[in-house]
Amino acid sequence: MPLLAFPADDVIWTATLTATNADALYPVTNVKNNDPSDTFRSTTTSTVITITLAGNITALMLFLGNTNYTTGTLANASGLSASFVFPSRTTDGKARNGWLDLRGLGNTTDDVFTLTLSKSGTAKGELGRIVLAVDLQEPELVIQGAGPSPVFGIKRPGMVENVTRLGSTFRRASPTSARFVRASSIVAEFLTLWQQLDAECLGLNRGFLFIPDEDDNDAWFAQLTMKDLEWTVDIPDVLIPVSLTIEEISMGLPPSLA
Repeated sequence: MPLLAFPADDVIWTATLTATNADALYPVTNVKNNDPSDTFRSTTTSTVITITLAGNITALMLFLGNTNYTTGTLANASGLSASFVFPSRTTDGKARNGWLDLRGLGNTTDDVFTLTLSKSGTAKGELGRIVLAVDLQEPELVIQGAGPSPVFGIKRPGMVENVTRLGSTFRRASPTSARFVRASSIVAEFLTLWQQLDAECLGLNRGFLFIPDEDDNDAWFAQLTMKDLEWTVDIPDVLIPVSLTIEEISMGLPPSLA
């Protein structure tokens, strides 16, 4: 089942972040940047990132995007200590974005979390995005081609242009590939969800966490391709088909940084 978290449910936006072994030219606050290709870098192969919040939150999901770190642990003073290993790289050498499911674990409520990251090899550690989500949505989303071989597309590096339904145009030059998926939903309640997500991302110009397949350790920091969000109302059957495209804001670091 696909999962997603709204920008408002990502506490990283408002958290205070500090990191050990931080490169002054690539500070840890870069992980708040809407473009994960603008990264945090450590001066060694390891770092400890402290996430300080204004009050207690209950964390449900941790996402780390565009990174060459390979192992990590999320902990807090309440007793949480959850370790994870990042997934293997894709066939073209790009890093997959790992996520840690905190649902069902105890001790995930606190106001300070520490994230310990490390990697092998000699290249310094790098991290493009953190999401720490306190709520998750489970939309009944039908991905085109879903099944043994879902149909995912890849936009190669270059200028990417998105046009919102209000006519605004956003352009960005991405040094990395961006994956996208076309999908549909036909349940009325999810029209409200997509409209809310559309409005929230447009108003804040922020991305959101998207997990195409709950059974796969790969997640995206994504955006709606606004001009492709369309819906029609079929009153007799009370169905509201929604057609949308979800695009990854940027894909993994090149293998040269491993």
